[in-house]
Amino acid sequence: MDNTPEIQREDLNMNYVSAGQWFKSVLLGFFIGLAVIIPGFSGATLAIIFGLYAPLLYAVGNILKDFKRCFLFLLPIIIGLLIGAIAGFFAVQKLFKVFPFQMICLFVGLMAGACSVIFDEVKGEKFNFKNSMLVIIGFVIPITLSLVLLFATDYGGGVIVFSIVGMVLYFALGMGIAITQIVPGLSATALMVMLGVYGSVLATLHIHVLQSQPILLLIVGALVLGFVVGMVLFSKIMDGILHRWHSQAFLVISGLSVGSIISMMCSSEMLGAIASWQNGEHNIPLIIVFGILLLATGFIVSLLVVKFSRRNKRKD
Repeated sequence: MDNTPEIQREDLNMNYVSAGQWFKSVLLGFFIGLAVIIPGFSGATLAIIFGLYAPLLYAVGNILKDFKRCFLFLLPIIIGLLIGAIAGFFAVQKLFKVFPFQMICLFVGLMAGACSVIFDEVKGEKFNFKNSMLVIIGFVIPITLSLVLLFATDYGGGVIVFSIVGMVLYFALGMGIAITQIVPGLSATALMVMLGVYGSVLATLHIHVLQSQPILLLIVGALVLGFVVGMVLFSKIMDGILHRWHSQAFLVISGLSVGSIISMMCSSEMLGAIASWQNGEHNIPLIIVFGILLLATGFIVSLLVVKFSRRNKRKD
């Protein structure tokens, strides 16, 4: 248990003393924005790589209590995040529409490679009954959720249908996406693929769709609001959890990460992509080989980024 007093967290270096530091935060925000759209790393993992995880967690969680200081620290990150999310969205939107199976394979590879960051946090832990149960609980949650949604919903990809219930659900999804940007090793896209809504979100966020059905902006607003509320709320909660139950938290997160990967492979998004092969217009062996190559590529890229992160940690 970490008994670090709160005052030490408040004394984190959150002032930019050079343009280089400011643009470093813009770059972090840019990659966090990409991470929301392009899976494999959560914003938290990227913040660890940049050495900004602790101040970022504090700034988001205490934005209301220490607004000026936290806002000035977060401003370049927010600017970069918006640029990265928009750039990543338009690229992935087109690719996912044409290559859904291959893109999910890439997502799985990126996520699998990133898992080693999580496993580093529980290295040396004894896998007694209590610790094993924490891992199992984390593993079972995404598997169970994915199976329930698989039988309760149609394959993803269609435009979202507006409803009051839908607004509530997408507000909750926004909060879930926020968690993936706070908890190291989790991916926003992995969550959406696991829930079978990734294709639907991409399809709905077309400009012409929103122009023809402006009421869907309420769904988008609910998603964004949920994300903002989730970031503020869960940053503070995560800060407290990691200071009190660091090892236990990462045992659960380890199970969540592995369970999420399996859930992505049997999600409605994946089954919908496979079902589309039945029309006979696809070269199935080529699609599978391409998917495997992308999975391997994503895995290797993730491992290289993790290796970079470990090297930076040793320097610190």
